[in-house]
Amino acid sequence: MHNQINSLKSFNTESPLSACGEVRYRHKSVLRLPEVISRTGLSRSTVYNKLDKKSPNYDPSFPRQAKLGGRAVGWDEEELDLWIRSQLSARHH
Repeated sequence: MHNQINSLKSFNTESPLSACGEVRYRHKSVLRLPEVISRTGLSRSTVYNKLDKKSPNYDPSFPRQAKLGGRAVGWDEEELDLWIRSQLSARHH
């Protein structure tokens, strides 16, 4: 079971019809903690502090993790990428 959860990398979701009426599928990935750490440059403790309302580092805009089963959690790749882009654009303002 543990290996099955670890091997869960992505799933397909149906997106709306395109302008010409064809059905398009969008690849959507679930990121595990090591990939979240790699993409954000944050430490494990900082990731969890951003999710903890009691922490001084709490960030309500940081994407919430989703339970994958048992003790496994993952983050939506698109949500994390949007958060990273918002952080980068905020530094320009």
